[in-house]
Amino acid sequence: MRGRILFAPASTVLAHAGRCLMLARELDRRGHCVLLAGDARFLREWTRQDPRLGYVELPDIPAGEGLRILRSLWKRPDLRWLHTHVRAELELLDRVRPDLVVVDFRLTMFISARRRGIPIVSLLGGRWLYPYAAKPYRAFRTAPAFWVRRLLGERLSEMVIPRGFRWLLRYKIRPYRRLLAHYGLEPKRDLWELFLGDMNLILDSELLAPTRPLPENFVRVGPVHWEPSLPEPEWLAEWTSRRPVIYVTLGSTGHPRLFRQVLGILGRTSYRVILTTGGQIRFAPEEVPENVRVETFLPGRRIMERADVVICHGGAGTVYQAIAAGTPCLIVATHFEQELLGQEIEEHGAGRLLALPEVIADPMRLRRTLDEMLEHREAYARNMQRLHHAHRHLDGVQAAAAAIEAFLNRLEGREPVGASALGAEGG
Repeated sequence: MRGRILFAPASTVLAHAGRCLMLARELDRRGHCVLLAGDARFLREWTRQDPRLGYVELPDIPAGEGLRILRSLWKRPDLRWLHTHVRAELELLDRVRPDLVVVDFRLTMFISARRRGIPIVSLLGGRWLYPYAAKPYRAFRTAPAFWVRRLLGERLSEMVIPRGFRWLLRYKIRPYRRLLAHYGLEPKRDLWELFLGDMNLILDSELLAPTRPLPENFVRVGPVHWEPSLPEPEWLAEWTSRRPVIYVTLGSTGHPRLFRQVLGILGRTSYRVILTTGGQIRFAPEEVPENVRVETFLPGRRIMERADVVICHGGAGTVYQAIAAGTPCLIVATHFEQELLGQEIEEHGAGRLLALPEVIADPMRLRRTLDEMLEHREAYARNMQRLHHAHRHLDGVQAAAAAIEAFLNRLEGREPVGASALGAEGG
């Protein structure tokens, strides 16, 4: 069955928008009609470069605001924003009438699609499957747990924080519960219940996101990650001819203070540093030391293949790129999902994990950890190569596209769709 497929990512976050783009391209190649919806920050330019893909703008929570909600103990989404988002989504669904909606953490779209009775495919990171986690979560070190640890101490925190994690997510979901009630939908007690779809695709490997047995409507497809279609820069060979080479990349959700701390810690050292900003911050030329090269975007995997260590925030896309390149990671996690992935990398001996509040409190901790990794780089590299070999057979894009097609074929009573059904929505 050829279908109308609407993609609705958390579109101000590069990882979520990028993996929807990768799947949309593959499903378009297979003959489906695809439309990407969300903030213009990334999606508008991408669909201009790939005119077969449709695009329509929807309001979204700004990336910085979303991160503040995630990192804060008390902050929750503004209910007025959420109502605005749902109204825009309902209007779009009524106009486009998709056969299914693929949602990548745009939480209001779960409400809108359910209100219209449209099937949902949910794209999930394995670390959000906490009811099915194969091993218990430890006390987190990222905010807001960092401050709780300081208040309670290590021993008590190990008891309180894992239990408080579920309570915190239930507290954060309250604005969405009010939305569900407003639209006459079944209430959800937990964030986990809100972002489940009719079909759920896990974009992680079993090795790095182990779970207990899952229900039948879960399919583990493996990692899906985007990187820009850019040529290898002309300066790369000369820049990486001297060692060690450190590649710093913080996705689209890096903390501005961390960018500046990295410059302060690694600048004017013997390291050759390549730093990508993702457009999040600008540096005046006089701020950039001679041993640091700053770019907005680069072909990440190619840079990683020439680096000795990757310093990153622990986003799944970046970490899986590093695994593909076989380069050890020093992860500075900014929230719990990144921290959980960092724990797995550290347990496999393929890198080290720090939390953003730890680095802000003691900036030289980053330098000490990096020096330790470089001193024992061969061991870290061997362990990362083991992860590389364990993941090299995975093709998340093909597996996810096949799972979406199989789900479409199970939907009965749907009208066949022509190839130009969504063409009018193109950007």
